[in-house]
Amino acid sequence: MMQASRPNRSPGSFRSAYWLLMIGFAFGSLFVACGSSLTFRSVRSALDRPPLEVFGHRFERRRLANGLEAIAVREPNAGAASIYVIYGVGTRHETADVSGIAHLTEHLLFSGTATTGLGEHEAFVASAGGESNAFTRADYTFYYNDAIPLDVIPRVLAMEADRMRGLTFEPASVEFERERLIAEEKRSSTDRRRREQEVDRAVFGSSNYGSQLTDADGHTRAKDLELDVVRAFYERWYVPENAAVVIAGDLDEKAALEAIERAFAAVSPGDHRDSMPPGDPPRATTRRIEANLDAPMKVRAWRGPARRNADGDPSDRLALSVLARVTSARRGGVIAEVGDRAAADRFSLYATGPEADQQIRRTLEELRTVLVPREKLLDATAALEREWRSAPLRGRPYFSLAGQIGILTVLGDPEYLVDALSALDRLTPARVRETAAKWLTPESSTVIHFDPRVGETMLREGALPSDPEALAVYAERAVDSGRLPAAAQAYRRISESVEDLRVRVIALYSLAQIERQRGRLRDARTALLDALALVEYPAVRALLEEVESEIGAGPSVTAPPTTTIHGAARPAYRSAFGVANPAELPPEIVARAEDWMARVEQWRGLPFLEDLRIEYGVEGEDEHLAGYYSPAEGRLVVMAGRNETFSNGTLLHEIVHALQDQHFDLAQLHRDADTADAQRALAALIEGEAMLAVSELMNYDFLSHAALFRSQPIDRDRFYKVFRYAEGMRLVMALRESGDWALVDDAWRSPPDRTIEVLRPDLWISGTRDEKSTATALGAYAVCLLLGDDERSRPHARTLAMSVVADRFTRAGDAPTSDEPDRWTIEFESTGAAKQFRALVADRRDVHLVSSDAGGTSVSLDLDGSWAP
Repeated sequence: MMQASRPNRSPGSFRSAYWLLMIGFAFGSLFVACGSSLTFRSVRSALDRPPLEVFGHRFERRRLANGLEAIAVREPNAGAASIYVIYGVGTRHETADVSGIAHLTEHLLFSGTATTGLGEHEAFVASAGGESNAFTRADYTFYYNDAIPLDVIPRVLAMEADRMRGLTFEPASVEFERERLIAEEKRSSTDRRRREQEVDRAVFGSSNYGSQLTDADGHTRAKDLELDVVRAFYERWYVPENAAVVIAGDLDEKAALEAIERAFAAVSPGDHRDSMPPGDPPRATTRRIEANLDAPMKVRAWRGPARRNADGDPSDRLALSVLARVTSARRGGVIAEVGDRAAADRFSLYATGPEADQQIRRTLEELRTVLVPREKLLDATAALEREWRSAPLRGRPYFSLAGQIGILTVLGDPEYLVDALSALDRLTPARVRETAAKWLTPESSTVIHFDPRVGETMLREGALPSDPEALAVYAERAVDSGRLPAAAQAYRRISESVEDLRVRVIALYSLAQIERQRGRLRDARTALLDALALVEYPAVRALLEEVESEIGAGPSVTAPPTTTIHGAARPAYRSAFGVANPAELPPEIVARAEDWMARVEQWRGLPFLEDLRIEYGVEGEDEHLAGYYSPAEGRLVVMAGRNETFSNGTLLHEIVHALQDQHFDLAQLHRDADTADAQRALAALIEGEAMLAVSELMNYDFLSHAALFRSQPIDRDRFYKVFRYAEGMRLVMALRESGDWALVDDAWRSPPDRTIEVLRPDLWISGTRDEKSTATALGAYAVCLLLGDDERSRPHARTLAMSVVADRFTRAGDAPTSDEPDRWTIEFESTGAAKQFRALVADRRDVHLVSSDAGGTSVSLDLDGSWAP
């Protein structure tokens, strides 16, 4: 959506005679400043509306004869005031052929009137110690004069009234402002904003909220609009009956209303017609769009409810807002957002990576069918209420309560916050689910696939950019590509290296959001406290309260606190899902399994997406098999006849596999691994993560008991198991150490396909995959096994295996009677490694060294069946 604001300007020249006259008139006739109150000369009365009580503040209101809404609220001991003028026109009142006209008109209000020159409005407010600016949103345009002394209020109001209907559209001033707008559009254009525009266009069509599709440089049609078109837009929408004026500060409310009336009563009403461009009807479409991303992104969006339903009830929008908060807080890979624009706005689900489609599909089904846990509902509604209540009464208007009341008034809904607060209290899990089922139907959704541009990557290229603008682009792209560790690093660098306080606060806020999503709540709190040490922003304070609430209520990552329920230890945190077949299992096994599910969710930062079906105490012939999880069947089995500790560890181990399968589709990953080496590398990732869970959650030092070459001679079954479990665990630990769980998630989306990447995780982390890597067949694992089979070469097995670059295995023939040997060619990263390998296998009787260039990096072996990988 368009979120435009004007850049700061250099002060223009004053028209001294005019302002001397105005000052004399104001000081001599209008008011006398006395302490913190103003006394105004009596003016004719207008229609006084009942006061509006919001969050302990009393807003006095008056509707002038020309239709303008005047609002005043007192802030004792403030010593200054803020004046806001809001017009009920924004980008949704445009169509695609005049996109940008609302923003251009906002700029032109600073171009001058017959009595106020270009830039003079801002210059006067700045000279008085205040700040003046404006911004355009979808539903409204907002002009503010903040922190102004009380004795200049009449003059500022007079200037605001003058430009409501009195712009001169002097050509040179118009072009000056147009050029500023063009520069601002280019400066504020980002890849993310462009994608959001594409989603709006797909959902809403080319009008209403879909009108703002900019060109490649971020420009709307504003740069080419004819002056007559802009003037007509201004004359239609900039009229008193489409405006609200708010004064918030240390002065009497009635006197403030009279000051507004004094300034604006003579402004003539216009021919205002509160109509909208005809919007396109809702439609379900699917689009594919190339985007500047390093991973594919999928968005599924719906045209949702307006701020209020047709009967005036705000509950539907609020229910979806709660649902979005709960969904996005689960760190399950899907982000949910609901718009806050006044008319019917969109609800969207976002996911990144090859599993995006599956993740969104599962999330949608859950939103439509599963009840939100009551405690999560209460947390979300409390967070919304905190945001509303924490807004300061006045100040820069982005967060001020007085500004929000002005916006709601001009949109015809001043009581919204009061009604919304009451509606929040009435929300129930059933009401939220009912709303989701009503609005989020699969057949009414719009699907947009954002595909990375071919050959264009930004991430995983080493050092961060040093240029601040490039660093900001990098950070945004890392977030949108699902690379949260890289994004966190970039935002941290911005917060440390940029001087602009606002930019630093935004970077710290973004960093906190990322750390929260990664499950690093204490790091998120630190970032937010650092931001608040710079500037007190309500949004930062609200997020800090949410994070601290989660820290206080939630368990630590590795050891959830427990409570006792019916004699069984149960974690204070509970998964939304549990055992699907509790009646078929002993109660203690159900309790134990659901305990592990909750602890695994907390440890891993991923939620279960469905219940687990568990078979416990199954008889089996293999005494070494304690249990298994079958991805093809979604079947979790724990065998009978094992000791309790072993069975408990097996249950935990297989529950981790079930979580892996729900998020990453283990069966498909196995189908995609098309070589023996790729299958072994994938198995190491799968088993290594599960073994890490057992080690950390059961406080079991597994690695001290696992070594590849402990047995002599090599037991191949044990060797492969230790490789999968121990080397796989080291792989996952290295990934987590390098980039937290987000990097482990990346590994699931693009698994290591060479066992050398298991032995050397740095190769996968750095993305070192040249063309040779596609030729792996038996890989580093087989080299390690070959050298480990011989006592003389065993000490060098790991080192030489970690030097493997690629290998090729050629089977001599399919006929069982073929006498031709198989050929295995291995390429090492150096001639020294190849030379050492040749020396170690030269005297082996089970493999035969093929004569080759002794100075090369390749070694070929013939395998006649005496040794097989």
